[in-house]
Parts: sequence; structure tokens; C-alpha cells
Amino acid sequence: MAAAAALASDDTVAGLVAGYNRSTQESDVIIAGWTDLDQIIDTPANGRPRCTARWILQHMITETARHAGHADILRERIDGAVGR
Repeated sequence: MAAAAALASDDTVAGLVAGYNRSTQESDVIIAGWTDLDQIIDTPANGRPRCTARWILQHMITETARHAGHADILRERIDGAVGR
């Protein structure tokens, strides 16, 4: 997967959504190939130790929830509607 990049002046919402969809499809293909959640996954040379498939899934769920929460806060600031 490509690293996140800064937004360009010509980026569009549709383009960003399409990029997100491509990333999730790529992730789905990788995850579908895992047969054991306790298997050790080699990670890119980012200074972090290798980790299990289970840890990666848990991390992705947590990060998605965190960023969805951030987006919800921004939306609330824009339209004033709050959830329960």
C-alpha cells in the first residue's frame, strides 16, 4: 500500500473516496490470503518489530474507528448536529 500523501489543490472528494476504496480492496485481498491470525507478518522496514496478523487487524479496526470519530467531530462542527 502506498503511504498517505498530502492533499493536492486539484484533489476531489470523488478522487479521495476512489483512492480509499482501492486501498480497502487491496487490504481485503491481503487479508483473504491469511489462514492463521497468529502468523507472523513481515512488516516494511519501518523500525517496528514483526507482528501477528491478529495485531494488524486489531490495529486497522482501531485506527478506522479513531479516524471515523475525528470525521464525526468535524461534521458536527460544520452542521451542528450531534449524535446520541
